[in-house]
Amino acid sequence: MSTGSEVPIVSARANVMLYDDPTKKWVPAGSAQQQGLSKVQIYRHTGNNTFRVVGRKMANHEVVINCSIPRTLKYNQATPTFHQWRDQRQVYGLNFANKEDAESFAQAMKSALDTLQLFYMPQPVICISKMFTTSLVLTAIICNFNMTMNGYVQRACHDEEALDLATQFQSNGVFGYTPEAAYGPPQSHKQLWMEVAEKITIAVQQIIEFAKMIPGFMDLSQDDQIMLLKAGSFELALIRCCRVYDSSKNSVVFGNTILPLEVFDAFNDEETHLRDSIFELVKTLLAFNLNESEIALYSALILIRPDRPGLKELVDIQKLYEKILSSLKGEIVKTHADNQDVLNKLMQIAWTLRNLSAQHIVLLNKFKMSAPDMEFPPLHKELFSVEGLDS
Repeated sequence: MSTGSEVPIVSARANVMLYDDPTKKWVPAGSAQQQGLSKVQIYRHTGNNTFRVVGRKMANHEVVINCSIPRTLKYNQATPTFHQWRDQRQVYGLNFANKEDAESFAQAMKSALDTLQLFYMPQPVICISKMFTTSLVLTAIICNFNMTMNGYVQRACHDEEALDLATQFQSNGVFGYTPEAAYGPPQSHKQLWMEVAEKITIAVQQIIEFAKMIPGFMDLSQDDQIMLLKAGSFELALIRCCRVYDSSKNSVVFGNTILPLEVFDAFNDEETHLRDSIFELVKTLLAFNLNESEIALYSALILIRPDRPGLKELVDIQKLYEKILSSLKGEIVKTHADNQDVLNKLMQIAWTLRNLSAQHIVLLNKFKMSAPDMEFPPLHKELFSVEGLDS
């Protein structure tokens, strides 16, 4: 059961209209006896990030609109002061009192739709093991994470099936795949970019689910959640590469097979340099022999960085960051007693992760300019844009 409450994110004055299909005319919503402006608001549920539009007549508080906002809603600004959209039953129109109200409402609607797109998880879920992990292994990671959050959550999760499956995957190699798996012919430059974008998008979908389960993340403001995910998703995907890379054979799990890095030779020189830098980083991380708890805590630490651009509730984010850091320290002390420098090195690597993420954005933007006809997945477009670069 989700927790949270509904809060308004915008309030505007408008005449609420409904489209009458038989007469092909707009008619006022509500009782005919009481016309006039309504107070129209968009509400966000803080627990599950859903939205709805609610409008009440300003004269008698009659509810004239109460509809949910689906991810697929098409919001049409027909004129500067008349906007419209439809759901499965009705076409709605808002005739705003002025341009200012219309603009603020449209901006809030766009923000709501962006959030719905960002947190969208298609069903059925694509097999997570292809890039990130299986749902059961993810559960095991989060269980470990929760249990190591000193004084923050109780030891309340005992998913033996998940832990058994995690152990099984580790004993069978990289997600149970064999190095002898066959791979297809080399791809073109464009095909390779789109394949990588697809795999990154699959990983990011699971990173979003991971973020939701970090204690305290969903208590942050909606805007801060989005900014943290935009800034950190690629960096977390790089960390998870530790679980899809076989250093002994210089190969990586890619889709349903294992491929040597040499297969990705369609990249240009700059892109190849970034690829090589990424897997040099992966080799460095692998050398620490981090367990799943440490990887989960380190991933959470990288995501909840209070120095990301555009954040608002810095005090809350800093407190959460410090709690995660304290838990990571405690875990490293237990498992790396012979190497007390591990944490310092991991903190230094955090800056390498940020630099690689920035390089990725630059090269992605160059590719998009050279291939404007290529259509990236919606979630990929939402998260990875040149605006995501640190200033």
